[in-house]
Amino acid sequence: MISETKLSHNKFLLSTIIVLAFAASLATCYFATPSVFGGRDQGAIATAAIELSKNKSFTFSASASAELFQKYGPGKALNYPGFDYTKDGKLITRFPKAYVAYLAAFYAALGLKGLQYANFLPLTLFLILFWLTLRRFFPERISFLGFLIAATFFPFLWFAKYTLTEIFMLFLVWTGIYFLILFRRCPTPTSAKGVRHLQISLVFFALSALTRIEGIVFFLIAAGYIYILNRKKIISLPKTFLKNLLIIVIIFAALYFYLDFPALFDSAKNIAKAFLPNSAKDSSPSASLYSHLAKIFASYNILVYLILGLFGIGWLAKNIKTKWLKPELIPALITFPAFFYLISPMISLDDPWMLRRFVFAVFPVLIFYTIYLLNRFFYHKIFLYITLIALVASNSVITWRFLTLSENKELLPQIETISKKFGPNDLILVDRLATGSGFSLMSEPLRTVFGKNAVYFFNADDLKFLDRTKYKNIYLAVPAEDQKNWYSDIEKVPAGFSVITNNFLEPSEKKFGLAVNTEYKGAVVFWKVK
Repeated sequence: MISETKLSHNKFLLSTIIVLAFAASLATCYFATPSVFGGRDQGAIATAAIELSKNKSFTFSASASAELFQKYGPGKALNYPGFDYTKDGKLITRFPKAYVAYLAAFYAALGLKGLQYANFLPLTLFLILFWLTLRRFFPERISFLGFLIAATFFPFLWFAKYTLTEIFMLFLVWTGIYFLILFRRCPTPTSAKGVRHLQISLVFFALSALTRIEGIVFFLIAAGYIYILNRKKIISLPKTFLKNLLIIVIIFAALYFYLDFPALFDSAKNIAKAFLPNSAKDSSPSASLYSHLAKIFASYNILVYLILGLFGIGWLAKNIKTKWLKPELIPALITFPAFFYLISPMISLDDPWMLRRFVFAVFPVLIFYTIYLLNRFFYHKIFLYITLIALVASNSVITWRFLTLSENKELLPQIETISKKFGPNDLILVDRLATGSGFSLMSEPLRTVFGKNAVYFFNADDLKFLDRTKYKNIYLAVPAEDQKNWYSDIEKVPAGFSVITNNFLEPSEKKFGLAVNTEYKGAVVFWKVK
């Protein structure tokens, strides 16, 4: 029997963890701007969610999409970043559907605030689950300090500000890991309770497969892990369970390939390009790449977890020898394919953008095994506590610097003001740098949020494919000081201008590895196309 004092203490501790996780997640999302601007993944995902909420379908038509389809045909929709044209000319997101549907539910309930706070729930739940996992292996104080390390870790909090799949994936993968550990540590794994833990684990790994392409690999590894445990007589599951699991794996794999073939195809191409001889991709394996990764990791206090975490995995794997199926190695076993990104991140090396490759699997696993190694290394626990507190403090210094930073702050109200200048029968062709950043296109919020006919426009020749009779006026939005002047062949007359003030992230060589809040203020000229 647990004493009332012990029970009261456990409740207080759990309440404290929940409050701290809640506070860290809430503060992060509070200082965020709904990422509805085009040009990068977060904008395309948010746009897809808004369209799903409005149209109740992943396929839809947008301003001028049917006309531009006549030129480009099925495949990548260049004027709608992050979308493809279907065979019948509809637009469909290039991203896996689970996270888009999750965001659509939040947008339907709360509007733009739903997009801003959508990552609050998965981040909070991940932090709580991470602590619960630590409690399965470490004493109370070590688990609490380990939780604080995760709760102050810059990449987790930073990417929660954006409608990217990483934080949602982080929650799904760690939930699967936690319940798989519960299954393994259950006194009788094949009992109703043990099987329930296994089922929950597999469900969350399956959901992760619908969120990112890495999830299908995690799901298959988890299924294979269960099969090997049963084959080695470590557990004894009913034959019907294993048969049903095999059928589910086959059906699920087929469904995944059907739903997410474009993303899978793109990933395969990127992998091939990165490893081709003399590849021109920045993320191709090279000494300069690893030097760059080391500098970035050091700048954000990540390098210490990389070194200690990898050493901890190696030390644990070596010391348990033939007992490699033990619960302690489950986080590394399930996620080890994601460590491939340390060889080649397969992403542009913008800082801190490129860190997203490691957020959903590599970083939490490295933190877990860093704590595991330090717990084994320090005989006198006081030195362990001091080390963990030092890690929390160093994390906090980095995170505090960027906690209140919100990219594109105040940009959306300005676009709303601009949108009021146009009528329902006007078409706005938007240049890539109209807001000062090619990663903050105003075309998407103009169209999806404010209901205007707007489209990203980069090729003057595309104007030939537009049916001008459909629109009362056609406007071209470009920066006042456009050095390329790609639109010079278009006949146009001045139609007034606005001033856009924007802030965005830009890497700085002087402050290498730290995101710099770059201010932009410039005139956006609106030309009326004849």
